[in-house]
Amino acid sequence: MKAVKRPNVLFIMTDQLRADAIACCGPGLAHTPNLDALAKRGTLFSQCRTVSPICAPARAALLAGLYPHQLGIWYNAPHTFPSAIPNWVKTLKAAGYHTSVIGKTHYYPYNGSVPDMRQAELLINSYGYDYVDEIPGPRVSGHLLSHMTAIWQDKGYLEKVREDLASRYNGNHAVTRASVLPLELYPDVYVGQQAAGYLEAYSDPEPFFCFVSFGGPHEPWDCPREYSARFDDVATPPALEAFADACPGRPRGVWDQGPHHPPFSPEDVIAIRRNYAGKTSLIDDQIGSILRALAGTGRLDDTIIIFTSDHGEMNGDHGRLYKENFLESSVRVPLIAQVPGCPAARSEALVELQDLGPTILE
Repeated sequence: MKAVKRPNVLFIMTDQLRADAIACCGPGLAHTPNLDALAKRGTLFSQCRTVSPICAPARAALLAGLYPHQLGIWYNAPHTFPSAIPNWVKTLKAAGYHTSVIGKTHYYPYNGSVPDMRQAELLINSYGYDYVDEIPGPRVSGHLLSHMTAIWQDKGYLEKVREDLASRYNGNHAVTRASVLPLELYPDVYVGQQAAGYLEAYSDPEPFFCFVSFGGPHEPWDCPREYSARFDDVATPPALEAFADACPGRPRGVWDQGPHHPPFSPEDVIAIRRNYAGKTSLIDDQIGSILRALAGTGRLDDTIIIFTSDHGEMNGDHGRLYKENFLESSVRVPLIAQVPGCPAARSEALVELQDLGPTILE
């Protein structure tokens, strides 16, 4: 009996991408031809939910195949994913896969306790990854050093990024303006280029697992002008009505009054949604570059391709920004799976993010 060739696995994740931001999940303000094409070739799961609307718990749950309450990881800090807990990346490595991560992991706090992410590579290795090129999340990208920020520093942009971020998070949560970085140095472009280059250079006989993790379209709303300009005059879907407006007399809770319920205008929401669409479109272009690089190696037909996000984004719905709630905009995420030999399909079944790893192993 002929042995079945083990497929490669390319796992692409975004940060804070709500499902309806891409056209195949509708209504899709962003231009996402590469993701839409992937959905047509693979299986689109239209009802995927994250198990946590917060970065670190969602990513820990995905890595372990467990719920956040089983891991005791509830928020972004102070939790570090315990290396002793079994995870499916370790299982792939033990099975002979060469494993890699390029981009954001958030397996440990991004609060400055590890000021240089290159010092955390041994920790990431302990989770089963052979190759590591980690970058911080967008909000802290000026304060946590990495291979990416070394390039910024070399080209004279690191201090500019730090100053820009400080001014964005100084009381106004709806600042919308272009990044101070040129397009070629923008974090999501860095991740896309590094991933494409890695796949093009990969020549080992063993199958690979490559985790490509974009930091966008997570705020800040800093889409490069080359992309945000595409949406300057585009009509945006209206935000869902705030509960306080829809239900007069409803008691106000803590989250109604906190930073995720900041004062912003309808004009702010329009600007944010346009910027978000630009950031999403940029990521789609980078995904296209990654898939073309994979195709150029001749491995495309031997590779499982997964695309999803850790959680969604409120984008002004119910008078809120960001996430940290279990409303639809915050917890419904895109999920596309292209598996060699499987016909294209669409599933309306309810699926959860933490089941992806065990399913890949099967």
